[in-house]
Amino acid sequence: MAFKRLVGVIAIKDGQVVKSYGYRSWRPAGRLMTALRNLDRWLADEILILDISRRDYINLEAIEEIHRARISTPLTYGGGIFSAEDLDTLMAAGCERFIVERMLFRSPDQIFQLADKVGAQALIASLPLASRGERTMAS
Repeated sequence: MAFKRLVGVIAIKDGQVVKSYGYRSWRPAGRLMTALRNLDRWLADEILILDISRRDYINLEAIEEIHRARISTPLTYGGGIFSAEDLDTLMAAGCERFIVERMLFRSPDQIFQLADKVGAQALIASLPLASRGERTMAS
């Protein structure tokens, strides 16, 4: 029997919750703490916070806001993770799982260090995909 899970996804850019249209245009969608508390109150099974700012570091202001929200729903965070120290900061804020993308290509050997620190089940690899033109899967 299949088990259904409700995972709330919050995209943030420069510390603000945004609604993204193809990662090219963004519209403000509220405050991070409000979104976190709402998803927690609505009994989401997990909340995924994805920082789409494309920085080489985690947004410490957003991490502090996550910590202050004090929610009980398990958190997954992605964006700007490049070291074991980043994971320490995220775990202190309450994050349990971590999404890595650019680190896979820049320093793949460090992925093993992260896995040793938090366990391989807590790491999620994200591979960027882009389409060019109007080409579809059938073409």
